[in-house]
Amino acid sequence: RHVLAIQDTTKINYQAHAGRVSGLGTVGNGTDLGFFLHPVLVVDAQSHACVGFAHLHLWQRRQGMAANYRQLPVERKESYRWISAIEAAGKRLTQAAKITVVADRQPHLFEMWQRLPDERTQLLIRASRDRALTTDTGARLFDWIGRQPIMGSYRIRLPKVAAVRSAHEALLHVRFAPVTIKRPRHGADPTAPEQLRLNIIEVIEDAQTVVAGEAPIDWRLLTTHTVTTLAQARQCIDWYCQRWHIEQLPRMKRQGLDVEASLLETGERLEKMVVMAAAAALRTLQLTLAREGQTQRPASDAFTADEIGLLHHLQPTLEGRTEKQKNPPPRQYAGLGCLDHRPTGRLERICLRTTTRTHYHAQRLAGILCHPARLATRPRSPRRRCVHTVAPRGSNRVSRQAIFGFQGALFLIMA
Repeated sequence: RHVLAIQDTTKINYQAHAGRVSGLGTVGNGTDLGFFLHPVLVVDAQSHACVGFAHLHLWQRRQGMAANYRQLPVERKESYRWISAIEAAGKRLTQAAKITVVADRQPHLFEMWQRLPDERTQLLIRASRDRALTTDTGARLFDWIGRQPIMGSYRIRLPKVAAVRSAHEALLHVRFAPVTIKRPRHGADPTAPEQLRLNIIEVIEDAQTVVAGEAPIDWRLLTTHTVTTLAQARQCIDWYCQRWHIEQLPRMKRQGLDVEASLLETGERLEKMVVMAAAAALRTLQLTLAREGQTQRPASDAFTADEIGLLHHLQPTLEGRTEKQKNPPPRQYAGLGCLDHRPTGRLERICLRTTTRTHYHAQRLAGILCHPARLATRPRSPRRRCVHTVAPRGSNRVSRQAIFGFQGALFLIMA
């Protein structure tokens, strides 16, 4: 199948714990302590389902930029991760018929376009540099594509991006054309070809649909895919929009997992913890997409056979009483979305039971596989409730951040 290999870099900042942590480099402003995480997320190009990680790269910045950085070979530059990560991911994606590498404006390496494309690997990257073109007039990329005729327009529903954009329907105008870019005079591999033939797609939002106070959509996408029709251009735009998936992963730093609040004190342990947190964030993303009906994937994507069996035994307490609130698919066809068709609050109550009184529930939940009737017939007392650290004080409800603890509690019980 055709998959999208989406890559991005995020920093993990531990400056708030600088007085007690050790073994960390610098991030951001060059003085804050922390390290970097660079994942390659695999998304099905057709169904847009998250398949998993093909590669995770962590590194620490131990020194500043060298004075001769531009003259260094690309293999000695920090930005080489954009090439090495895809090379490593490609070795794991041996069953993929086609791979499209998707990235935002950070990877502006000329060497990426030279080294990565092959018979099954294509690139789709948002342009960040106004590169020189091989034209008689000495035109630059951004100005040249802006003077080309609009090849088509269509409307798209844009999701909300915190502090960037509100959800709204946008009218997009599309231009596309083949271009030949020159090799940069400084910093590029001198053995690279002097020019490369690519295709560029420009996406501009109509001024009438721009929300007041917000920047309009203005994308210039370079790709090795063939783009000769509006349908092909729209397909590439749709693939680029799947970057939304990898943008959700950094939320683990702030919501639910809050890895930057960890009390671990060494860089090695913090890195291991972040890798485990990334796996949990991916699984949560898969469940969220399935819950919202955006993907139709089997439950085995996120759970083992034993965990699926336990969830089926827990199902009577999560389902509603009507047929509409129950899960219709038979067990052998259970999907991720079937695990969350329940009235609001039921999953949160399970979180409370499993995460706050595991010593009380462990024996009973461990026996559910043999005696599933126990869970459904246990008498409930309205005066008896659990208190969770993330629940509002004096409330029986727990915030949805506790859903992260649901999976962890199941794993602990089954271990």
